[in-house]
Amino acid sequence: MGSGKATTSTELGWDLWPHTVVWRGHAGAVTTEDLQSLTPGRNWEGPESARAWASAEERWAAGGRRPAAICILGLVGDHFISQGMREDQLAPRQTLYSLNCMEWSLLPPATEEMEVRTSVVKGRFMGDPSHEYEHTELQETNEGEKLLEEVVVQIKEETRLVSIIDQIDKAVAIIPRGALFRTPFGPTHVNRVFEGLSLSEAKKLSSYFHFREPVELKNKTLLEKADLDPSLDFMDSLEHDIPKGSWSIQMERGNALVVLRSLLWPGLTFYHAPRTKNYGSIYVGTGEKNMDLPFML
Repeated sequence: MGSGKATTSTELGWDLWPHTVVWRGHAGAVTTEDLQSLTPGRNWEGPESARAWASAEERWAAGGRRPAAICILGLVGDHFISQGMREDQLAPRQTLYSLNCMEWSLLPPATEEMEVRTSVVKGRFMGDPSHEYEHTELQETNEGEKLLEEVVVQIKEETRLVSIIDQIDKAVAIIPRGALFRTPFGPTHVNRVFEGLSLSEAKKLSSYFHFREPVELKNKTLLEKADLDPSLDFMDSLEHDIPKGSWSIQMERGNALVVLRSLLWPGLTFYHAPRTKNYGSIYVGTGEKNMDLPFML
């Protein structure tokens, strides 16, 4: 099972994962327990799929599972992304992509080299993972004289897809404060006693964290960390994101629902129902960062 190879859900042994797109229109951020709970090869037609879904929904509601999805819109097709969570919520995720929500391919982990290589590619995705972008750059020749020559570099769309998904996860994957807790031994787990944010807290950006290992938190002084709870406040808050104003926060349905939208990565929407465990996010966009945002604010 390699990157770029079409793989059916039965071959993966993860029947529930792809069918979160097929049956409910979103990809579920599920754990290994969820993925292995259903027998490979099971008939998903008719009432059996509904029963399996009811079981999965119960586990999500009880254990704090978060519906999440990424769909990158291309010119000739779309990339549907599904990610699997481990017991340690901040552990590296398994990422699959599909063009038809039936056959899935496992994507390799993102690397810094991938991000550097794909940063020169601009414009829309094609929607074809085998498509190759061409970029012309200057390189020194191997001869004694320091001469530069133009070299055409080809970059596969699949590589760009891996890099963009990683950037989206790091920049705009978010979670309410208290939904996760970190043990003294290091692993991060779902907080079973989390009952949602209060209405007043739900309206504040400081109540939402980036769903990744902290970056800015490490730069805070001991005095700034004095009022933080190390078991809950171990991730970076959205409050200090740059540029300031890159998040839109709105209350809807008579304050029964709070919706956050990213202006830096248009297409990312996060929701949370205050005083409940219900929260999740979806990204449906072109996979392009809004580089003009600082001039628009």
